[in-house]
Parts: sequence; C-alpha cells; structure tokens
Amino acid sequence: MARWTLLVAAAYLVIYGTVEPIPVMHQLAALVALLCSLLAGTLTLSRPTSRALRVVAPVADIAAVSVAIAVVGGSIDEFLLFFFIVVMLAGISQRLWLATLGTALVCGVYGGLLYAQGGPEFWHDTHTMIRIPFLFAVGMFFGAVTDISRNETDRIVELSDATRKMVHRYHQVASERDRTQALLDIGQMALSAVDPDDVLDKITRKVRQTVRVARCSMILFNNGERHAYLAACSDQKDTDVVLLLSLNHYPELEQTLASGEITELYPNKPTDLWQKVEGHLPSGQFNSRMVIPILEGNTVAGAFFLRDSRENFAFHDDEKVFCRAAALMTATYLQGRHLVEEMRRRTRLDGLTGLLNYQSFREELEAELDERRRGDNSKPLSLVMVDVDNLKVINDRYGHNVGNKVIVEVGKRLKRAVPMASSLCRYGGDEFFAVVPRDKVETIVRMERMPIELEHLTEADVPCKVQVSIGVAGWPEDGDQPDTLSDAADRAMYMAKSEGGNCAHPAGALGEDEGKIFEAVIAVNARRLIPGETKAFRQVLNELLRMEEQQLDSENVQQSLEALMEAVESKDRYTNTHSHEVSDLTREVATAMGMSDRELLAVEMAGLVHDIGKIGIPDEVLQKPGALDTRERMLIEQHPEIGAQILKPLPALKDVVPLVLHHHERWDGGGYPHGLKGDEIPLGAQIVALCDVYHALTSDRSYRPAFSEEKSRAIIRDGIGSEWNPELIETFFAVIDRLQASSPGAAARAQPAQPLARTA
Repeated sequence: MARWTLLVAAAYLVIYGTVEPIPVMHQLAALVALLCSLLAGTLTLSRPTSRALRVVAPVADIAAVSVAIAVVGGSIDEFLLFFFIVVMLAGISQRLWLATLGTALVCGVYGGLLYAQGGPEFWHDTHTMIRIPFLFAVGMFFGAVTDISRNETDRIVELSDATRKMVHRYHQVASERDRTQALLDIGQMALSAVDPDDVLDKITRKVRQTVRVARCSMILFNNGERHAYLAACSDQKDTDVVLLLSLNHYPELEQTLASGEITELYPNKPTDLWQKVEGHLPSGQFNSRMVIPILEGNTVAGAFFLRDSRENFAFHDDEKVFCRAAALMTATYLQGRHLVEEMRRRTRLDGLTGLLNYQSFREELEAELDERRRGDNSKPLSLVMVDVDNLKVINDRYGHNVGNKVIVEVGKRLKRAVPMASSLCRYGGDEFFAVVPRDKVETIVRMERMPIELEHLTEADVPCKVQVSIGVAGWPEDGDQPDTLSDAADRAMYMAKSEGGNCAHPAGALGEDEGKIFEAVIAVNARRLIPGETKAFRQVLNELLRMEEQQLDSENVQQSLEALMEAVESKDRYTNTHSHEVSDLTREVATAMGMSDRELLAVEMAGLVHDIGKIGIPDEVLQKPGALDTRERMLIEQHPEIGAQILKPLPALKDVVPLVLHHHERWDGGGYPHGLKGDEIPLGAQIVALCDVYHALTSDRSYRPAFSEEKSRAIIRDGIGSEWNPELIETFFAVIDRLQASSPGAAARAQPAQPLARTA
C-alpha cells in the first residue's frame, strides 16, 4: 500500500508539480518507470514469502528510474530528482542493511548520471553536490522506518499465523476430546446390562454425533448368508430402511464383508464400485459413504454404515480411527453378549443330555400354567414323567459310561415321542419331565411309543436292554399347581413301575386309591435300595403303609420303626446300637430345649431312623476300615436323601422326614444335602446331628477307636459357630454332665485314640 501511495504521488508531481509543461518524452519515461515499479511491487505482493522478489523489486525501481533519466537527459531537473527519491524509497522493502546498501547504490547511480551529463564541473556546483548526501540521508531515514514497519508487520503476521495455528490446534484438541469422551461413553454402554437393542441404538447415535454425518446405521451380518440385519439407525425418520437387507442392493456392504476393510465412496471420485452403488440409489441421491467393519476375530460380524449428502464431503483420517475404535468396542460388546447368552443357555441346560435342568424346567412349567390360568383355560396340558428302570443295575454291571449313554438315548427318544413338547428336562439321575400341550389321553398314546422305540436300540448304541416307566398327569384334573401336577405324574410313574415297568400309566386311573399308590412307592423303593434277600425291610414298610391312619405316637408305629432298624442292621451292625443311643440322647436334649411333646417325639424317632438311608449304600463303603475317597464320600452323603425318600410316603412320619433329610447340615451352610444355614436348619435336625456326632466320637468305629470324653468335647467346641448352633452346645453339654453325674461310669468308656480320620 505504501509503494502504491508514493508512486501515485510521484505521478501527480511529474504531471502537475511544475509550472512549465513537461516534455512528452519526460512523461513517457516517467510512465514507463511507474509501470515497471508497479509490476515489481505486484510480483512482490503475490508472493510475500519470496526473498528473491524482495530483492528484485528495489533493483527494478532503480533501473527503471535510471533508464528514464538517461533517456530524457534531465537528471538535474527538480521533478526528476524528487521522482527518483520517491521511487527509491518505495523500493526499500528489505532489512536495514539492505536499505543502506540500496540507498548507497541509488546515490552512486545518481552521481554517475550527473557526472555523465555535466562533466567534472558538477563537483563544483554546490546545489548539485548537496543533493547526493540529502538523498542518502532521506533514503536511510525512510529505510529505517520501513525496516521497523516491516518488522512489526512480520511480527503481526507471525502472531496471526500463531493464532491461526492455536485456533486450529484448539479445534483439533476439542475434536479429540469429543472423540475420546464418545469412546468412553460407548465403553460404558458396552459394559451395561440393559437391553441390547437400546445399547446398539445409543452407540449408533453416538458415532453419528461424533463424526457429524447425516446418518449412521449399524448392520449385523448373518453368518454365511447374503443378507444382513439392520440393528440400529440414527435417523428415526428414515422409513425406507427395512430390517432385512439384501447384500445385492448394497455392494458397499458386500465389499466390506468380503475384505474386512473400510470402504469409502465419494460422488466426486467415481469408481467402479460407485457405479454399482449409484444404480441402487433413489433418483438424485448422491452422497458420500463409508463402511467400517465390526470384526470378531477374523470374522466380519457387522459394520457401521455412515452417509452424508454434503457436496465435496470427505471423511478425515482421525474420524476413521475413531470409527475403528468404536467398532472394536462394539465387537467386544457383541462377543460378550454372545458369551453371556451362551453361559445363560448352559446354566439352563443339563450337561449330559442337552435338555433343560429342573430349575429352568420349573420356570417353564409355571409360565405355562400361569398362561392357562390367565388366558384360555380350555387349552390342554399334560405333564409326563419318565424314569429309567434298573439304571443302578446297568451302572453296576456295565459301568457308569454305559449308564450315561442310556440316559442320553432315553432323552433322545423322549424328544422323538413328543416333538410338540414345549419343555423337556432331566429331573434327576434317571428321571425326565416333559410338558406336552395335549390332553392326557393323546399324550398316553404318544408316550406308549417310547418303550417300543427303546427296544430297537442296537448294541452299537448301548450294550443292554433299556426300559422306562412313564407317568402322565393332566391339567387341571390332576393338579393346577406345579407341585401338585408333578406329584401326580410321579405317583403315576410309580404305578407304572410297580406293574413291571416299560409302560405308561395315567394319573387318577379308575380303582386307584392312595393306599395303592403308597404301596407302589414303597415297593419300588424297596426293590431299588436293598438287596433282594432282605425281605424283612419290605415287610415292615408295607406294615407301616397299612397303618397310615395311625399317628407317630402309636405303639404299633414305634414298634415297626424299631423293627425297621433291625432290618437295616443287616447292612451295618453299628447302626443298630448307634441309632438307639442317639435316639435316647436326642430325647433328653429336646426335653432340655423345651420342645413340645409332638416335637419331642418326632426328634426321638428321627434319632432312631436318621441313618436308615444307609440301606442304599454299598457294604464295601459302609465297612471300609480306612478313610473314604471322593467317590465313596459322595455315596455316603446320599444317605440323608435316600432315607427321606424311603420315609416320605408314610403319613405317620411326615414330621420325621425333614429331620432325617437335614441332619447333616452345618450352621455355616457348609453341610449337605441342601447347604441350609443357621435357623434354616430345623432345630430337631440340629439336635439329631449333634447327638449323632457325639456318639460317633465316643464310640469305636471300623476305622478308629473311640475318643476320650475330653477330646470329643474339644472337637465339638471347635465347631461352635461353624458347625453348631452356639446356644444348643451349652444345653447339650449340660445334659451330658447331668447324665454322667447320674451314671458315673458312662464317661469312662473311651480311651485316648488316634486323630480323627473321618466323621460319621
């Protein structure tokens, strides 16, 4: 701007600065000099960073003015001198040292011109000679001012550049912060346990907001098939997107699925792929697209599908990095969901047969019954129970691997017999349940095919004959609750088994009363649990069954229970004396605890029959002289459940069954069979357990001699708070002290022995 101002002023002075008219040649010379100076200045402005042009511009000014003066021969004219000074000053655009050099050069050129025109005499012309130092001084002054101005201008430019860089960096940092926060948000979403559809929708919206595109969709690919699913879309107003996408209409998705790499498409950079995509776009819709793969390992599980309609829009590298990170987190979330679903599925299934486990089956059964109670109760429903006949014999004869194969084959045949079943489960070791949406009559017809199919098993399948007993109960005639319906099916199964097995039996058949059902249950359990030659056991059970109307305090019932334990003595002679002494001790402790007469009698009888389940334990385990291994201990730990199963069908013993079942539970929950804890354990069972252990410690066993009274008490006290109820222990020892005081020799029967190898 300074150059242009000075040059315009010089042109004005050339034309109007004198009274006399200026010759045409002088005007032309001035015009040429001005044009050359303007051209040099324009080149300098076009490239302000070029050092070469900064040097060329002043030199061009000097050369142009010098040529003009030489041509017109008017170097001594006042207007040409002023014009020469102004052009020289306009050309000074360098640092101070360059300004000094330029000014000296101009002065030298001007002095040479004067010498060429006036000869040696010009040295004697004071007017002329004073012009040169004046010219130099003015040039130096304005050169210094120009240098200061140039430095300030450069500083301002540098500050402007720095400001621009800072603003640019600020925007970069802000964008990086936004992307980092978005990734943290996506990570939190991926760790959440909310609805997966909601999580995928939020992730998709977050990606769209961060990248700032018109639309972002999440696509999930179906393994091996040429279609994909739209899992989420950021544009709720989008109505032309369907849930099922054919890859034939989305070549960009197909390419990402095949390559596993990012696919980018831009209308201003058409490619062969863009031509394919363009053919599937609605008329007039051309937008930039990017597909980011969601990888699970080496498999493309899905993709982010980003689109934008802005002209000349392109995705930046940092946006691609962000999208890749978001895709990685999404893949981790999807994989985690798959693992969680798989874990949930496995926790619902039986590991051997792949059918539901009982807990999951119970939930399914309750849901089915609730649906019928709330809705159309005319829809039929049957509950099927299947039990494998003589599985214990198969395990003993052929081994447990063959027994497992039998269970698997029975599960397969059950599926085949009732393919319409809504739920199938393995209830226990050899028992199965099925919920069939058919009435009882039709279900019986279908289930009668199952024994026939099992007869067709070959030796390649299992090397033994497989038979099953089947019970079928109908809703609501046999029960309208899960427990009543399953009990009805269970009783029907026992009826089928008592008839010889390998058949199906309906619940509630004509002529069937509770006595026959109990008789069937007892007969089956007797055959299952005890050797065939122990007839006394069955006889006593049958006798108890016939006394079902009598109460526990009946003399006949108590005599029968004692006879029952005498039958058990054939399995373990220690059991007889042990049970009677435990029964006597439990009566004393229960009395001291202030229990009612009915509770006291139940505890006393439980002490008598608490080990009745040992009738189902092999002799070699019961009478083993050494410590038990893991398998043997597992067998021993089954005896509370076996005992409860034997006693459960007997009405007179309904208060005794839970005490027998739980007499090996611990106060801290570490016992068996159900791991009950604290007050969850019936008080009567706690008393039986404590008396059982005390008698075992102070008695000779097959694997060790008895402990002394002091050692036995110390062992029991060590279990206070973990194995025993602290309040019960003090009462128990007070009872022992009282009994020993009344019978002084009772405490002296045991001598110190070896450390305890196992407990009863």
